Amino acid sequence: MMKHTALILSLLILLTACGHKGKSVDQLRAEKHERDSIAAIQNERSLAYTDSLITVLTDKRDSLLQYFEASREERYEDYGKFVHKRLTTRRNMERCHLQAHVSADNHLNLCAHYVGAFPIDADRITITADSLQTTNQSTINAHRFTTDGRYFERVTVNEDDASALLSFLCMETAAKFRVILSGKRTYKFVLTDDDIIALRDTYRLYVTICDLNTALKHHDQYHSQLSRRK
Repeated sequence: MMKHTALILSLLILLTACGHKGKSVDQLRAEKHERDSIAAIQNERSLAYTDSLITVLTDKRDSLLQYFEASREERYEDYGKFVHKRLTTRRNMERCHLQAHVSADNHLNLCAHYVGAFPIDADRITITADSLQTTNQSTINAHRFTTDGRYFERVTVNEDDASALLSFLCMETAAKFRVILSGKRTYKFVLTDDDIIALRDTYRLYVTICDLNTALKHHDQYHSQLSRRK
């Protein structure tokens, strides 16, 4: 009798723990069907939202791309990159300026170009606006050469540093944006209005492509979840 009572108690505890005490198989199936139906409706709504978002972001990306040129160095680049038409190298070889690129697989970099009568061996890029400033935190990639007695330097930062510097330039202010290249020497120059417009467009393109890639990823996830439930 004791063993029989213990068995019954164990079964009751097990049913209570599982949350199905007193429920028939049909009830459990109905609850599962309801949960699946709610999840399916949520996925359908999410899928419809991401469809709309993808359309909006694609239109925004394409509206920005009209201001950019695409190029690719086949020897060492797997993907092409976009550079603003105002900042192409052929148009700016003879002046100090900033140039930004967004690659087709959505990597961002920012290059500071220096041309002058003396080398500076720059290893830091700082952008200022009145008392505000931001500086790269990671190592710079540098390329330097001399021709006809003039010194050329190109220093590049990638990803987080490039994003931080470009987002700083998107700040609304009446102050002039100045670039400070620091190394063995220091050199400063003011960004033109055209430079700022082009760099802001580049940052917007980068953010838009990031958001579009995220929306496409979520779209695939929602579509896959719906397919599994059918």
